[in-house]
Amino acid sequence: MSSKTAESVAECALLHYDKSISKGKPKDESEWTVYAAIVAQEEDNLWVVSAATGTKCTAIRKRGFVLHDSHAETLARRGLVRVLWLEMLEINKTSKSRSFSKGRLLLEQEPCKKKYKIRQNITLHLYVSDSPCGDASIYGTSSGNFFTGAKIVVSKETGVTSTECGGDHQLLQGAPIARENSQVLSSLRCKSGRSNIPSHLRSTSMSCSDKILKWSILGLQGSLLSNHFEEPVLLSSVVVSQDPRVIHSNHQLEALERAVPTRVRTVWKYVAEKHDTSSKWQWKDCIPSVHVVRSVFPSSKSALAPNLGTLFTSRDEPSRPPPDKKIKLSSEAILNRKVSPCGFAMNWQCTDPDVAEILIGARGICQGKKPKTLEDYHKLSSRLSRQSLLQHNNEFFSMNTTRYQALKTNESGSNWKLLQTLVLSGGPLSGWLREQDDFSFALTSERG
Repeated sequence: MSSKTAESVAECALLHYDKSISKGKPKDESEWTVYAAIVAQEEDNLWVVSAATGTKCTAIRKRGFVLHDSHAETLARRGLVRVLWLEMLEINKTSKSRSFSKGRLLLEQEPCKKKYKIRQNITLHLYVSDSPCGDASIYGTSSGNFFTGAKIVVSKETGVTSTECGGDHQLLQGAPIARENSQVLSSLRCKSGRSNIPSHLRSTSMSCSDKILKWSILGLQGSLLSNHFEEPVLLSSVVVSQDPRVIHSNHQLEALERAVPTRVRTVWKYVAEKHDTSSKWQWKDCIPSVHVVRSVFPSSKSALAPNLGTLFTSRDEPSRPPPDKKIKLSSEAILNRKVSPCGFAMNWQCTDPDVAEILIGARGICQGKKPKTLEDYHKLSSRLSRQSLLQHNNEFFSMNTTRYQALKTNESGSNWKLLQTLVLSGGPLSGWLREQDDFSFALTSERG
């Protein structure tokens, strides 16, 4: 993909945020957030399919009613999954009862096989306002190497030892993760979080860099949709706004290259060495390109965080803001400003263009009175929660089970499961922290 197209993807996403999103934004320049969008492209036409903001995670487990990972990239991807489910339902309707514009449908159905796939000539791009947390965010800035904060996975599978992290005292209680004195590159990490919190309150969601790597192999559609798709839904590119703090913009791009396409190639190299062709979902040529663009999201951490440099590049040229949005900040104001992450998360999908859902990121539920009972969590659950997404599935699943993990085991595509088992057994994805038994919750009876 050309640099011009990458800039166009970023500008499409940023213009959408300016024009179509009115709620859930940071209140002022004292708050920052991360913005992500899935942008579809068909020839010269670009449009946003799913968009989200968010920076928080939670370890709360409430029968699939809570979103454990409310980072923007994860919410944008879950929004795409919701769009895919709704489009499948739409395609199954008679032509007279359809409500979506056919020209904006992502999917088409294979007439003979009754399976779905992304329409020919449509490609999907992921725009992110800041480098994804984890490996992609380790690069040099004017203040030295940026420290990701994401906790590295220490295990036999990852090959990372506590010695590499600075000693056993760096290990945290609970999951096999650790802080680092010196950052180990190209490694699996969990989301960042305070090191002194109890292990049962610490999120073990994998970093966004690692999730993008996994989506680039197994597809964005996830396990339950895999049985209904002819091929995985893959990203064509990952587009990230330039960090104004970097000395040389290629440092940020090199980190992005290392975290995504380089590790994707390493995964496929591992698969080739295993000589395992049992899965038909080995799309080895579909490796996303990565791009760093000059369009800047004004509410990003890199643009607003104090004492981390200036809003200008090393060439003393201003980073370009999105259309109709100007940044007027003195260097002194930037250095002295106190900023904190926005507590809200937002998600938007093209299937409901007038509805942006607002979440409390640290709770993983919608705004409302603090929940005390499971029923409270049910009422406040996001449309992107596991339980909510499953409500679209009656038409596609036999539903002979009452447990979530059993449903995934029974209904996931065989090729998807074979490939997942293979890529998690070795290579860059080996050591992935898998979901524990408490994710195997009972499915709600309220299914529509």
